[in-house]
Formats: sequence, structure tokens, C-alpha cells
Amino acid sequence: MNISTRLLLAIIAAAFTPFAHSSVASEPRRAGMHQYDIMGSGFQIKARGNAHLEIQINNTHGADLNAYVSGIDPGTGKAVLLRSDTWQWHVLDPGDSQYTDIPQQIKPDIKLAINVPNQKQISFTLPGFLESGRIWLAEGELMFNTTTKGLLVEPTVANPSLPEYNIKWGFLELSNLENEGIHVNLSFVDWVSLTIGMALTSTNSTGAPDTQNVKGITPESLNDICSEMEAQSRTDSHAEWGRMCVRSQDNTILRVVSPNFYAHLDAGKNSMNDYYSSYVQKVWTKYKDVDLRINTQGAEDGEDLPVAGNGAQSICRVNEDFLKCNGTGDPQFAKPSTTDIWGCTGPFGNETSLVQKRLAARLCAAFARSTLLLEGGEVQPYGDESKYYSENVTNHYSRILHQHLIDGKGYSFPYDDVNPVGQNAAGLLTAAEPKLLQVTVSA
Repeated sequence: MNISTRLLLAIIAAAFTPFAHSSVASEPRRAGMHQYDIMGSGFQIKARGNAHLEIQINNTHGADLNAYVSGIDPGTGKAVLLRSDTWQWHVLDPGDSQYTDIPQQIKPDIKLAINVPNQKQISFTLPGFLESGRIWLAEGELMFNTTTKGLLVEPTVANPSLPEYNIKWGFLELSNLENEGIHVNLSFVDWVSLTIGMALTSTNSTGAPDTQNVKGITPESLNDICSEMEAQSRTDSHAEWGRMCVRSQDNTILRVVSPNFYAHLDAGKNSMNDYYSSYVQKVWTKYKDVDLRINTQGAEDGEDLPVAGNGAQSICRVNEDFLKCNGTGDPQFAKPSTTDIWGCTGPFGNETSLVQKRLAARLCAAFARSTLLLEGGEVQPYGDESKYYSENVTNHYSRILHQHLIDGKGYSFPYDDVNPVGQNAAGLLTAAEPKLLQVTVSA
């Protein structure tokens, strides 16, 4: 595939993955971990920060791995990659005469791959704060490209002709900022592949060490996830669920992609374009006559709360085919399409105010989990996590994935960190004074 095609695919990927899941990262992403102020419980964190966060990668996967670190330097706004030969940032400078407007692979003398041998661990320290970051983990090599504009073109699994398509790889997302502390999460919004878990050790308010864990999918469960996706195809006659399993030429399962990712890979053959239509119509019919009450988990103006809580409540009704809510800016939402629900785009991406953002996040989560027509669904976020994805029409990728997560925690769609106070379906870890991030890749 020629390089201009790679760029085109990257731009397309960026267009349909609005959070931390695009292939182009020229500016800070709107990652899940950056959205704790509008998606999760929405409370302020008093942080001191740690510019030199220690990262430890443990490989019990059964094969050698390569790790990479990328993100944005918050001080300059420039894209950076961690060099494995100097442990300093390689800065992608706009105007670098080594490159052109067409993406080119970063020069081979810039060593990026951090080799982690099987049954070994490696530790290193980040050289500074990092925004919109990713730690990439792969069975082989990943290709990073750049342009004279300092644009970082990330690896993608969108095209079978790319070398990274035919290997298992994944990533976790993090931001580590001076005034916000760390936010880190496992991401399965685009696909699930490697078995990745993490532990974050920090200093708590009393000065004692505190460790939080998110363990990821159960060992060797990728085949089971694929089998259950194929079974869902037989249940509801949508072959696409099974087609979301991606295999190598020798029939090894490489990954299971999300319906949002799949919809844009195979749009012309996708019979699920109207998958949510009947459900959306039932929601619109119900809430013409019934109040939908949404706890924004923020203040009246949409700003963070000093402590976690339900926050201001917005009351919504369908009127003139729009879901209209009270609150700053009189937010309203058009009927979402299936694609809008898969990716939390369309009416959920119209961010005219902080209140609108909070409502959009909670509405998209309610559609993805299909909780709006359940008993008690008139109040969102829905309180009983055990009933998420219990309707026939729902995001079965998210349902199946969460069943195979050891502690049920991980991002399976962009707003999976929307939860009632005290719950954490996304497994978003935060700390004001982080010390050590341990990442484990197992079989």
C-alpha cells in the first residue's frame, strides 16, 4: 500500500474515533482518562504530579514483546515518542526538513521499540509529564510515521496490507499531568487482542502507599470472546458480530474489533446500519410522556464537583422530535443513528457547553448499555450494573467483553466511564501523586 493511502486511512480513522482511538495524533486526544470531569463522577483532584513516573512492564505472554510510548508534551503541545536508546523524548517538530507533507516512517536511527523478552520485566522512567499518552504493546514491530508538520501517524489495524495488521497488539491510555495527576485506563474501544493488566501505585493523602489494580481480560479468553460473538450472530441473525473476529492466514485469532470500528471497515456490507433504529424509536415514544432525569454528576454550570456526587439533575422530554433538556444552554439532542451510538458521535458530539457534554456522555452510555427502557431507566446513569446490556438490542461486543474482564473493568465504548457514584465499569485509575505504573502482558 502506498504511503498516501496510509495517510488517508489514518485521517478516516481519526474522523470516526473521536476519543483516544484515532490513528492521527497531532494534538491532545479527548481520551477517556481526560474526560473524568464530564463522564465519570466529575470531582476535582488536588494533584502534585510526578514528572518522572516509573513504568514497569512484565511479560508472561509466552513470546517476546515490543513496547512503545507516545503522547503530547503538555509544555510544548508537540507530539513525542520515548526513545529506547536514551530514555528521552523524541520530539516531532513542525518544519523538520527530514520529512515531507506525506507521512514517512520515523528515521531508523531513532530507536523506539523497547524490547521486553518473554518471562522478563523491564523498568524505565518517563522523562517528563505526558498528555494523551499511550503505552503500546505488540508481538512484533509497530510502525510510527510523521510529516514535516510534526504530525504523528500511529499504527492502525484498518488495512490488511499493513504489517501491524497481522500481529497481536494493544495499548493502554494515560495522561500524567502536573496539576491533574495521572489518569490511566485499559482501552478496548476499538478492539481486544493481547491480555493486558495494570497496577498503579501512588502516595495517598496520609503519605502511605496505595495500589489500584485493573486486571484486564481473563487469560486465553480471546478465543472464547470470538466464539460468543459468533454465537450472537446465530442468535439475532446479524452475521457482523462474528465477522468482528479477525484471523491470521493460519486461522489464529488476532483480535476482536468493536462494532464501531467494524462499521467503518465494512460499511458497504454492514446490515447493522439500522440496528438501533427500533430501540431509538421506542425511547423517543416513551419520553414524549415521561420525564427522563439525568444526574449530570457536576455543578449547575457543568463544572466539577468538589467531591463525587449526583450533582445537578437535568429533566428531559421529547418535543418536536428532539430530546430537550433543561440546563445551561437549553441542551437538546436529535435522534441518534446506530453509528452515532457505536461511536458516541453525531448528537453526542455536539459539545456546545459543559452541561451538554455531560448529558451527551450519559445519554450515549444509556443507549450503548440499553438501559433507557428498563424498569427504573427514567433515571440515568442507571444504578444496576448487572442489567447493562440485558436487552436484545444492545452493544453485544461490550456485553461479552465485560463478561471476560477479570474484574469487569475496561473501556468497551468511548463513554464507558459513565457510572453511578461508587461504580467504575471502565476501570479508570486516577491518583494525585503516582509513583509506579506496572503493566503485565500474560498469555
